[in-house]
This record gives sequence, structure tokens and C-alpha cells, in this order.
Amino acid sequence: MEKFLSRLVKGFFALLGFATSCTPGSVPEPMYGPPGPAEYGTPSATFRFLGKVSDENEKGIPGIRVAVKMSKPWNGAYVEKNGKMVPYVWEQADTLFTDEDGKFAREYTMLDDIASVPEDVVVTAEDVDGEENGGAFTARKDIKVEVKQVDKGDGHWNMGTYESQADIKLEKE
Repeated sequence: MEKFLSRLVKGFFALLGFATSCTPGSVPEPMYGPPGPAEYGTPSATFRFLGKVSDENEKGIPGIRVAVKMSKPWNGAYVEKNGKMVPYVWEQADTLFTDEDGKFAREYTMLDDIASVPEDVVVTAEDVDGEENGGAFTARKDIKVEVKQVDKGDGHWNMGTYESQADIKLEKE
């Protein structure tokens, strides 16, 4: 009776498309190769925007406002604030200020839409402090700066590092 019932159940499941051919003690062969370790996480990439704003004599200009905007939005950016990673959306321009050497930098961790990395960013450099920090300088707007992949990553979870280097020259007014 037990064999009959077992065959009946196996036949029923076979009609439904379920595989029930494993007998106790047998292990089915993996379909796609040997099983690997369980992995958890999210693919990510690093994006760096950096550069320098200088005058005609190559001297860095401090206090220049640099607005950076992706040429197309890249959602999934995270930036560190107060020791925590918080979401950042590229639809709006990010504002940076040059340091005492005229340099600026920002780094983001990109998640989600890594496959659609923009080809360039659009930059505006503007003197917002007037005569302070070396004089008044004429603003430069809508400067396109190429985004390059500088590190390929492992191609698995680490999708690499992308960088956009903007070296901008401003003329005195």
C-alpha cells in the first residue's frame, strides 16, 4: 500500500511538472556548475569629481564656487554626511568650493543604475566673493568635462571607479 501511495503521489507531481525523483540519500547534480558561496550586497561604483580653478598665471584661486551637474541624471548616488551614507540625486547641480590652493573634490558611492554611467558632466565656475581671494574673476559656464573609468573593479560587486577631472582657468574682470 505504501509503494502504491508513493507512486501515486510521484505520478501526480510529475503531471504538475515537479521533479520528485530524488530518493533519500541521493543529491541532484547542480544545473549550472558547483554551488558557490552565498553572496549578499549591491553592485557599486565610485565616482570622483575633482579639479582645480586657477588664474592666467596657473595660480590656484580659493573661494570659487564650482557647480557640477551630470549631463544625464545618474540615480543611486550616495554621499557621506555626518558619518552616514545618505542618498544623493544628480538632477540638481552639486556645489563645491575651492580650497586655498584652488582645488576641489567630491567622491560618491554609486549604487543601482551603474550600467548608465554618463559620458560627461557640466561644470560652472563662478567667483562669489568679489575682490577677496585674489580679485574678481569672470565666470565660466556650461563646461563639459568627460567622465573616464580609471579602475575596472572586479566586475562582480565592485564595478570600478569613474573620475571627472576639471581644470578650469578664469580670467580677471
